[in-house]
Parts: sequence; structure tokens; C-alpha cells
Amino acid sequence: MSWKINFDGSSFEFDDFTIEELGAVEKIADITWSQIHPWRSILAAKAFLTVALMRQGLSDAEISERLQKLTLGEIKDAFEFVMDPIPSEEPEAESEGEVSADPLPSSTPRSSPGARKGGTGRQPKRGRAA
Repeated sequence: MSWKINFDGSSFEFDDFTIEELGAVEKIADITWSQIHPWRSILAAKAFLTVALMRQGLSDAEISERLQKLTLGEIKDAFEFVMDPIPSEEPEAESEGEVSADPLPSSTPRSSPGARKGGTGRQPKRGRAA
């Protein structure tokens, strides 16, 4: 999960922040970057927007002046929550004519791990020690 920031003509994602920018965000918001949520904290929103304005080359005084004039609506509109894609555990269906990465079709019986190493593939019998 991440935040997309659209502010003053700039658009970028929180995942694109440098380590230095993340440090500035943490210092301003007084919270770790992994816990930051700009819809739940004005300090968090201010931290994100400060970095956005820093990227535009504004001075500290210009940043302060710009942030003081923001309305709550402008702040809310500046942030979009973005879900990261969830990796699929199932491989995509293969099209006809494509070569499978698996050399054995799924219907082919497979031997046990022990059999591949030259063993019988059977589990050892449990019983009394002789």
C-alpha cells in the first residue's frame, strides 16, 4: 500500500521518496514512515506536502506560507490511497502453443523426493530398535 500525492501540479508516489525525504517526513510528522497516514493526521499530511513543495524547489518560508493557506478539502484531495498489486500464487493460464516452464504436465506422476536421490522414496519403518 502506498500514497499517491497530487499537489501543485506535481504527482508522485510515496514509494518514490528518497531516504532523505523519508527522514524529513518522519521528523515533521513525528511518526515512522511505515505508520504514516495523511488522512488521519494533519502532521502526516503536512509532512508529505512539505516534501512535495521541497521537490519543486520552494524555500522554507514559501513552503510554510503555502501550507498555512491550505483548506481541509485541498489536503484530502491531494492524497490517493493506492493498493499494491497482490501477487498471484496461481500461474496464469497458458495459451496454446506456449511452452510450459514445467517439463512434466500436471497429470504426469511424480516420484517422491527420496526416489530422486537414489533412494526408494519410502519412509523408514518405525518400530523398536534392534
